[in-house]
Amino acid sequence: MKLVIVSVNFTHLRHAPPHLQLKFLKLNEIFLPHTFCLFGANLSDKNLRIRKVHSMIKKIMLASCLLVASMASQATLISYNGYERDSAKNFVTGGGLEWLMWDVTKGKSINKAVAEHGADGWLLASNTQMASLFNVFHFNNTIWHANERASQSGSSGWTPAEDGPYSAFLQLFGSTWRDDSNFHRADPLLETGALYGSDDNKDGRYNLVRMMDDASDMQSNRYSHLLVMYEDANYMTRDHYSMFYGVALVRDVRVAPPTQVSLPGSLSLLALGLVALGFRRRQALRLSI
Repeated sequence: MKLVIVSVNFTHLRHAPPHLQLKFLKLNEIFLPHTFCLFGANLSDKNLRIRKVHSMIKKIMLASCLLVASMASQATLISYNGYERDSAKNFVTGGGLEWLMWDVTKGKSINKAVAEHGADGWLLASNTQMASLFNVFHFNNTIWHANERASQSGSSGWTPAEDGPYSAFLQLFGSTWRDDSNFHRADPLLETGALYGSDDNKDGRYNLVRMMDDASDMQSNRYSHLLVMYEDANYMTRDHYSMFYGVALVRDVRVAPPTQVSLPGSLSLLALGLVALGFRRRQALRLSI
């Protein structure tokens, strides 16, 4: 679009001969749909337009910066002893494996969880993998073993801070059970649990782990952290499920193939702002001529 600036002194136009006034009106009718006509423009009018342009540019740039900051703050990295999870994702990475969050498979049996997620490479976590996971978190300074025929447990006292291995584990793997009705909302009972196992003895039975964070009930009673790895029981088959826990699924760490990545929405908006900046600057320069 071509910018045509027509500057007219209306004082002189009123005293102009009729045929010149008519020519000006015809010119206005021709160019008005396609141009910006500044009738009687003076220096103060131009400065006002330039200030408006600069104000619009500042608003565009401010909106771009706020959006970038907002998108950056939406996703945070949760990490503990080499295990980490992007808060925008549903799996944990650590120990050379990826772990699907346990709340993703809450209320599902082993068979159902593997059927739903197996196509993406997820497999049932073995006894060895689970023992290694808990030894990394140093729960109660206990050495956890991979014997599927023996139960294990450990506990530690109530603490006011929520920054230990139990709280970190819950943030990473998700909570599969929460009790607000009998416990203080500021210190509720949070639990996470999952079915797992290798079934090395081929008896068709699997294992269960349940971990509870410390809590305070309405009577001001305080409950300790607790972790229990149950032996393979008769009812823990591949079809067993419960709304209190999920299924522990793992897979090898996946490396995404190199692909051309498009600009994120925030950077696209920033680029749009820069384009608008260049266009408005050129327009402002023309208005100042």
